[in-house]
Amino acid sequence: MACFSILFGFIIAAPGAVFISGLITKERNGKISIAGPVTNIILSVIFFLLILISGIKTGMFADFLSYGLKINSLLAAFNMIPAMPFDGAKVIKWSKTIYFITLTIAVGLFFVSFLF
Repeated sequence: MACFSILFGFIIAAPGAVFISGLITKERNGKISIAGPVTNIILSVIFFLLILISGIKTGMFADFLSYGLKINSLLAAFNMIPAMPFDGAKVIKWSKTIYFITLTIAVGLFFVSFLF
């Protein structure tokens, strides 16, 4: 919904945090928490590939693809902030390697998005 609303000059987005209750290990909490940023990264890659495949440089569809890449990569990077309640805090507790790989990919895609 956020991607479509931005085409009309405003953004409709519902921020929120997910808290997992019950007895849960650091690994399981980290794996659950990485799901959101990885989903945003996958969507960013899909938008990026569609930009490359379509070859469209101007128009509403090109803007849609560009905004999709920007928004999803920014959301992935933003959610990897290593402070509670962001996903990054839970992921870095579980695995610093996976945290830095995910953050690097998200930030890299965000910088690439400014080429389109």
